[in-house]
Amino acid sequence: MRKRLGRKGMTILELLVTMAVLSLLGAMVLGLVGAGRRSSTRIQTDIADDTEARTAMSLITVSIRQHDATGAIELVNVGAQTERLKLRANPFAISAEEREKGKVILFREGDDGMCTIYAVDRTGEGQSVSDPVDVMPLADIEPIAVVRSVRITEDIVDNSLVYNIVITYGAGGREKTLEQSVTLRSAIAST
Repeated sequence: MRKRLGRKGMTILELLVTMAVLSLLGAMVLGLVGAGRRSSTRIQTDIADDTEARTAMSLITVSIRQHDATGAIELVNVGAQTERLKLRANPFAISAEEREKGKVILFREGDDGMCTIYAVDRTGEGQSVSDPVDVMPLADIEPIAVVRSVRITEDIVDNSLVYNIVITYGAGGREKTLEQSVTLRSAIAST
């Protein structure tokens, strides 16, 4: 006495096939979301690294251009690493103390291999751009940028002093290099 009035509902096999297909689609969507999230994180890190390097380059090039006078800039390299850039505010001052006042850009390599860049004002009473680093209050100063390395070299081209700046930045096998040359307008005195 079984009567079949019409087929309503789904068989267990149809439900299992539907669940398997939806599970595969869900796994693919989750994989795409995860890849998108990783890509977004990598792009944000790259943008932050680019910003740090460009900030450092801007600080260095603007400072060099602002101190375009004979004897105003002194570059201190230790081995292959640039240690500091001394920028005298008034290299033609009468007193030796006044000639030594100005700004110092310090490049400190940390234990992690990264180079932290500081801009230190040395125009106060009794201060000098030639002061040792340990008397400069770096703990009280916010770093300008953190990059892999900074290398500044000097060349003479057509009787002009040229500073070549190379900043290496980035991490995780994606290191990049930012390079720029700054030619001073003041000519080098002929001998």
